[in-house]
Amino acid sequence: MLAVALALSVGLVCAVLVLRGGAGAQRTAVRMPEVEPAQRKAFAVLRAEPDRPSAELAGQMENVVEGRGFGLHTSLARKVRTQLGDDAWVVPGNGYLCVMASTPIVAGCNTTSATIAQGMSVVAILPAALGGGKQYDLFGLAPDGVQEVAVKPDRGQPTLVPVVHNVYSYAASTMLHARLVR
Repeated sequence: MLAVALALSVGLVCAVLVLRGGAGAQRTAVRMPEVEPAQRKAFAVLRAEPDRPSAELAGQMENVVEGRGFGLHTSLARKVRTQLGDDAWVVPGNGYLCVMASTPIVAGCNTTSATIAQGMSVVAILPAALGGGKQYDLFGLAPDGVQEVAVKPDRGQPTLVPVVHNVYSYAASTMLHARLVR
């Protein structure tokens, strides 16, 4: 049997047709992944063109959340430079959204509806550069219209952190908690 793949692009919908030769040729249409309408509507970053992480990074992203049923589409990931100067990735999935920091790879994932309603964040715990201890880097995802997030360290006063391209980040020497400011 001879297999030939033809890619057709009609508007924004892409399909791959697989033709199998022989009597009674069989045609199967497979939909390419796309950002879900609710995700695209609520997050401007997901209306931009995908940035396609390297195969190595995409594999690392998938390993971080492997077996959790998020149905991530790393080919649709968007890279955003955070206020900490690191790259963060917004990765859509099947009914889920994830925000991932790439150094080190850490991920926070939640349902699309919960992320639209309350945002989502993840904390990377790193060794402090000087003097021992730990550094806590917070990365988060906020829907359109949210311009800042109140970040509260376990010790200390809350700080308002700007949201840029739907992403925010903050670093402290103590555990952090975030709340959207609407």
